[in-house]
Amino acid sequence: MALGFFKSTIAPVAIDFGYAELKLLQVQPGEPATLIAAAREVIPEASRNDPAARQMFLTEALPRLIRDGGFKGKTAICSIPAWQTFVQHMQVRGGDNADAITDQLKAQLQAIIACDPNNVVVRHVEVGDVYKENQQMIEVICFAVARDVVMRQIELLNKCRMEIGGFHAEPIAVVKSFEHLYRREGDEEITTLYVDLGASCTKAMIAHGKDIRFAKTIPVGGRHFDQRLAEVLSCDLNAARAHRLAEARPAMVGAAIGASALSGGGANVVQRIQAAKVGTAADRRVGSVPGEFAPVHADGESGHSGPDASNQGSSAVRQAIEPLVEQLIDELKMCARYHRRLFEDRSLDRIVFVGGESMDRAFCCEVAEAIGVVTYQGNPFGRLNRTGEERFVGFDGSHAEPGWSVALGLCACPANA
Repeated sequence: MALGFFKSTIAPVAIDFGYAELKLLQVQPGEPATLIAAAREVIPEASRNDPAARQMFLTEALPRLIRDGGFKGKTAICSIPAWQTFVQHMQVRGGDNADAITDQLKAQLQAIIACDPNNVVVRHVEVGDVYKENQQMIEVICFAVARDVVMRQIELLNKCRMEIGGFHAEPIAVVKSFEHLYRREGDEEITTLYVDLGASCTKAMIAHGKDIRFAKTIPVGGRHFDQRLAEVLSCDLNAARAHRLAEARPAMVGAAIGASALSGGGANVVQRIQAAKVGTAADRRVGSVPGEFAPVHADGESGHSGPDASNQGSSAVRQAIEPLVEQLIDELKMCARYHRRLFEDRSLDRIVFVGGESMDRAFCCEVAEAIGVVTYQGNPFGRLNRTGEERFVGFDGSHAEPGWSVALGLCACPANA
């Protein structure tokens, strides 16, 4: 989704309005892009579900982060929070222009969620032709958000004296953050399931190369794990989260692991992808994976998750959240099945986990084993050039940062779209 108003002559500031964190990122375009500044601040628990308290916190925090982070320019590209965005695959009549398609989508939304069409902002991405009741239709991904959510974002940016470069849906930004990996001939044949595990929900996106072809928001996230664990342990949410994170094993310790981890049995990762008609040995280096991807499972079909996963699987934490993990796995399987109905000749080649809640190796391995597809953890920061002069606020930037995929994707989105 994009709402653009002004063109910008310099790199815009990407602002990710997450449920639990506010993130700002600025990069200088290039090959590779150069990191300029990044800032992060946790949104207090008490402010997350209270619109007035949330707006008050953001009004205070955003200008301070802009100042302390040394961000340049006055143009901002922002995310529309996933937890406030309705995402739905729909079918519309073919041959209509964009405005007519939007009208069709609003009419369907009115029937599905009983909303006033005048109070929602709707954007869509075309997926392809489908047939419904012997009639040719167009499958689209509809992104809809309440207009007052957008207006609050605009009001906030105006208070910070920032020009509005555009608003984009999070699923589009996630896929954008890795689009630079799909430039070789044949890369469009790679089918990737991106799983963005966040605090309030999980976003599932399936892309053909760099083009998004499926998107769904799944109502399972880190806060649901914490709520479940708090009930089992009879403690508050903060204690439950601390206990859960203490037992989680990081799936990635650095971007360099992406290539080195394939020195042994993991080499079949590349063999599987090559077997899926994603290129030839001439245009894809044998025995390597992108530096932004760290394998979390040596073989998606082996059924072996390793000792870390099995130990954690028997813990009180694992037992408490297992029903939610199973729910999430079932939802991801349904996503894969829906995609396969749309594209009968396309199966998943790989899963890439991103999001602030994805630093749990056992969880990623469990998904890989259940779905049977090679699985990675994505580190979008891995491709950025560091000069030593970049500024960090709220973290030190020395570790893998899978939670920054939305922010980095926003940097790649057009500022005038």
